[in-house]
Formats: sequence, C-alpha cells, structure tokens
Amino acid sequence: MKKVGIAKGTLYYHFGSKEEILDAMVERMGDSLIRRARAAASQKEIPVTERLMRVLVALNAGEGSEKAVVDSLNAPRNELLHEKARQKVIDEAGPILSGLVEEAVQAGICHCAYPRETVEMILIYALIAFDGKNTAQWDSQRTDAKVRAFVTNIERLLGAGEGTFDFISSFIV
Repeated sequence: MKKVGIAKGTLYYHFGSKEEILDAMVERMGDSLIRRARAAASQKEIPVTERLMRVLVALNAGEGSEKAVVDSLNAPRNELLHEKARQKVIDEAGPILSGLVEEAVQAGICHCAYPRETVEMILIYALIAFDGKNTAQWDSQRTDAKVRAFVTNIERLLGAGEGTFDFISSFIV
C-alpha cells in the first residue's frame, strides 16, 4: 500500500479481509508461474528432458513479492491457502508436464503408461518435500541426498534410463 500510495481503507474497499487479499495474491502468483511454465514447455528447439526441467524451475516462486507470498503461505495459519496453491500447481502444471512426458515417451526417452498420474505423483512429492518449511532445516548434505533421490525416483517413475535426468540436481533448491 505504501509503494502505490494508497490508504489501508482503500484496499479494504476492494477486499473484505486479509484472507481475500492473500487469496488474490496467490492466484496472481500462480497464474504467473503457470505462464512461465507454458513458455518453457513451448520451446521446441530445446530437448524435451531439458524442457521438463525448465517447467519445474519455472514453477518455483522467485524472489521479491513471490517470495513474500510463499513465506506468508508457510505460516501455520495459512495452511488452507497453502494447500489451495499446491492444488493450482497440480491442476494447471500437471497437463503441461504430462504433455512433455508423452512427448518423451514418443521419442523413446521414457516408458510411462500413465503420464498424467505419474506427473501428479511427482508434483505432489516435490511440492511437499521441497517446500520452504522443509528445506530451511536441511544442511547441504541432506539437501544433496534428497535431490539425488528425487532424480532417481523421477527416472524410475517415468521409465527413463539411469542418468537421464541427472542434470536436474543443478536446478533444485
């Protein structure tokens, strides 16, 4: 409010509560992340495995206002809103990622009978395991082990060869 020069009362003319404000911020941030994910997936000149990773990276909230929203979501009182944000990512990024997995299957890189469901499992795990509430407590050794396990399990779930997604490690956390 200070940044745009409006009074607190003016803001509440448009929103009924702090929760509504936060909900609108989460929606806006989610839309931004999904736009970035779609843009990353659409770069056909880049190999499909790298596009998969770029989409996952695009789904990470960055710095500034996005980070402030994520930090607020991590507050215990906002668990319901946090879950809503997770579900938005699963619902909207899932089809983007499963389309890339289907492309990888057609290219013979992956062998996955259930791309959409598998992607949902990967997203659910990633959104919980690599949540800021969890990663903040890890030392570098634990982070490295979690990331390596994540990469190994992605390869197994997608039916990709060992080492196919090793480069993911440099993108996570």
